[in-house]
Amino acid sequence: MAENEINAEQMETDIYNALVEAAEFRPDKYFEDGEKNTLTVQIPRRGKIVFTFEVQAITEDQLAKCRRQNLKNRGKRTEELDEGRFASQIIFEATIDKKIWQDKRAWKKFNVASGADLIKEILSPAERNKIVEEIFKLAGYDDDLEGLIKK
Repeated sequence: MAENEINAEQMETDIYNALVEAAEFRPDKYFEDGEKNTLTVQIPRRGKIVFTFEVQAITEDQLAKCRRQNLKNRGKRTEELDEGRFASQIIFEATIDKKIWQDKRAWKKFNVASGADLIKEILSPAERNKIVEEIFKLAGYDDDLEGLIKK
């Protein structure tokens, strides 16, 4: 085998390995140390933590689904996003164990028909916004991308 062929083969292997590593350790999936990229959310009421749940980064597909499901007058000129329910839907999609939001007794008590609607009833707008902000951070939306583009 010629030296050029060996170098080309090694270069292809190096490229492949670099691509695999980049995909496996995307900032929206893993922290820098390789730990799974999740976050525990604690909900305090009256000076004590009443419940906790874990969230993970949201994918582009999940985000698009949330946006679609929360459009008012979809496809019309007056189309607008229901911001409060959109945030609740993001939290629902990012929640690892969704059972917490699927308690039928709680749905009945608060007269809701979905986990996202329950979230909107249980969490304040400020809490929902902070949790969504943290979910987006998990997905890498706040990463300093300086140096990403070389000029």
